[in-house]
Amino acid sequence: QVNWATVNAVQPVTDQAPSSIEDAGTQSFGVAVDQLRLGDIALRFEDRPEAQVQTFTLREAEGAAPFGEPMSLKMKGTLREEPYALSIAASSLKEFLAMAHTRVDLQIDIAGTRIEFGGFTDRLGRNLRTELELAVRGDRLDSLNRLLDMDLPPLEKYSFDAGVVARPGKLEMTGMSLRVGESILSGTALLDDTAQPPVVSLDLVSDSLQL
Repeated sequence: QVNWATVNAVQPVTDQAPSSIEDAGTQSFGVAVDQLRLGDIALRFEDRPEAQVQTFTLREAEGAAPFGEPMSLKMKGTLREEPYALSIAASSLKEFLAMAHTRVDLQIDIAGTRIEFGGFTDRLGRNLRTELELAVRGDRLDSLNRLLDMDLPPLEKYSFDAGVVARPGKLEMTGMSLRVGESILSGTALLDDTAQPPVVSLDLVSDSLQL
């Protein structure tokens, strides 16, 4: 069951960047989902014209986003023949759809790996910005081979943690910590696509490196 309401709102023209959903345009909206259930959905896609057709299936999905309450969504299915379980939580459905200054948390378990990220995203105003904390954990690195279509080494107990800041044309990672087996790498990374030529900067240190 879904309730949808739109309200026309007349706003004065100013040079000030919008700071909320209502300030961002001439129309505000409200959305509420008392209960959402989906199931048995299959999508087929190609990464490249010559690539093998891949299948994404959604076996089941349940969620809710009542007015004035947080949004939650849980999904299960398969991607590239790997079973997955995905959960998403946000401050509200209204903020999630508008990508306003909202808290978003995501967790996915797939191919023996758990991926978690959580933080704030803001798609309003001139300073578009997303700040997240990213964490990846797994028992064997080569468990990702089929999902990524790669031939990774069979190293055990891997993890990756970083603070991620994304802005138009820029991606920064701070507090990076990559652990694979007995190897530990830490540092920072920067991708700046606004520079000419584009800049990729890595600053890594290691106290323990397994070769």
